[in-house]
Amino acid sequence: MKKEMVQTPVRRIGRLTTEIHVPLPADHPHREMLERSVHSCPVHASLHPDVAKPVTFHWQESPSR
Repeated sequence: MKKEMVQTPVRRIGRLTTEIHVPLPADHPHREMLERSVHSCPVHASLHPDVAKPVTFHWQESPSR
């Protein structure tokens, strides 16, 4: 997680950037559930709406078939 501060109007956290590395292939059947759970997390919902909260998922590449 990376924290970025802003200075105006007062010094505060302006952005919390999160990167999640998932050791599963992008076509895993639980992908949607996992991503939905991150975005509906109570901590995520408790942060002030002015704080940007981008989340990037990095899924493992699917094995060649």
